[in-house]
Amino acid sequence: MERLLISGASIIDPDPHVMREIKQRGRTMTVSTTKVCIDEKGHVSNVVLLKSSGFPDYDAKLLRALRARRYRPFKLSGVAKKVCSSWTTIFRLEDHPVIATRHPSGFGMYFEGSTLYADASGPPVPRQIPAAALIQVSTPEAREPLENEPHALFLKTEAYSLELWAKAEDMGLIAREDVLLAGTPRKAGVPTLETTPGIRLRAGAPVVVQGRKGSALLVRLVGSPESSAGWVPAKLVGRVARLPKPPSADEHEGAKLRITNQGLRDGPIRGRALTPPQAGQVVTPHGADMVRVAVLEERGDQALVKHDDDQWWMIGWTPLDGLEPDKAEATQPMRIGGTAPEVLIPEGTDLLATPDGPIIGRANRERSEVFHDSSAPYYKIFIHTELGAIAAWAAGEVAPQEPREVDED
Repeated sequence: MERLLISGASIIDPDPHVMREIKQRGRTMTVSTTKVCIDEKGHVSNVVLLKSSGFPDYDAKLLRALRARRYRPFKLSGVAKKVCSSWTTIFRLEDHPVIATRHPSGFGMYFEGSTLYADASGPPVPRQIPAAALIQVSTPEAREPLENEPHALFLKTEAYSLELWAKAEDMGLIAREDVLLAGTPRKAGVPTLETTPGIRLRAGAPVVVQGRKGSALLVRLVGSPESSAGWVPAKLVGRVARLPKPPSADEHEGAKLRITNQGLRDGPIRGRALTPPQAGQVVTPHGADMVRVAVLEERGDQALVKHDDDQWWMIGWTPLDGLEPDKAEATQPMRIGGTAPEVLIPEGTDLLATPDGPIIGRANRERSEVFHDSSAPYYKIFIHTELGAIAAWAAGEVAPQEPREVDED
C-alpha cells in the first residue's frame, strides 16, 4: 500500500526522549506492527496496533502519524475498493547518531536564557539562582556545534554530570578566540607581541556589539562600561568558540599591585591609562586594595605586569614602588548550623528531570545531599552548577540523622 501514499510521513521515528529511553534500557532497536485500512476514497478508516514497540509514547506517535496519511484509492479492475494492509516499523538506534553517539565537545557557547530543558523537545528543568555562563556543548561525534540548532549543554561538578538542552536563541555573542581590543578599526586584528600592553578578551568571553566599521566591530565585555570597548575583527565574534584553557597556576602567582590612581598604562613613560572591563577598578581586586599580577619586565622604576581574569586579561606598565610581595591569607570555611534530611546517592545513579521523566545526568561518586521533596523511590535535590542550582530527582537511601554542632553566633 506504500506505493499509493500521497501525503503523510513515510518514516516515523520516536521522539528524542523515547530514543534515550531505548538506549537506557540497553536496546538497540524496536519492532512494531500495525494494520492500516483505507476506504474507497483513500482516506484512512482504521488503524490497529498489532504488536507494540514496547514504548507507549512511540506507539501513540505511530498511530497518530498513520491516521494522518492520505492514499490514492486502491483499484481492482478499475473499481475503487476498501483495503487493509499490515505495516511493520523497524527503528534502529544506530541510525541516529545525535542520540546514540553524542559526546562533550571541545567547544563552548554562552547560555544567557531563562529556561533549560530535559531534552530537545522539553520539558523545562527548574533551577534556582539562575546565572549565565560559557558552557561546554555535547554534539554528535564531538563535532563543532551549529549555531541554529538546539544545544545539549554539558555541566560537570565534583559529584555529578548533567546534560541539559537550550534553544539556539538563548546563546549570546562571544569572542571566538583570544583577541586584543584595538583602539581603532584599522588596528583590529593586527598581529602584536604577547607582551604588547593592552586588554585582551579570552575565547568565549561574552560581548556586546556597540558599532561596526567595515570588517571591524566595536565590542565590550558584557556588564562593562562603554568606555572599555575596543575594536576586533568581525569574524572573531559569534556564538561558538573553542573552550579556552584555564590559566596555569603560575599565572596567578606573583607580586601584588596596590591600586592607585595611576593604575596600568600602555607605556612606561606618559603612557595612556588602560580602562579595564570592570567599571571603577584598575583590575579585579583579590583583597581590599590589592590585586595579584605577574611581573613580565622591569625598566628603570617601571614594571610591565600581567593581570589575569576569567574572561579577560590585561598587560600594562606601573611604578615599581606600587608592587609588594604576595602574602596569601587563609580563609576560614563557613559553617552552617542546624540539621536537614539527607539522602545517600550511590555512584552511577541516574538523575531524572521528574520522578517519571527523562534522564538528565548521573552521579560520578557517592554523595549525601539534602533533599527537598520525595516520591518513592526518588528524592529531589539541587545541584549547584555554573548556570545556577539545577533541580534533579535521584534514587537513594535516607541517611540516618545525627546531631550536629550548631554555631550560636
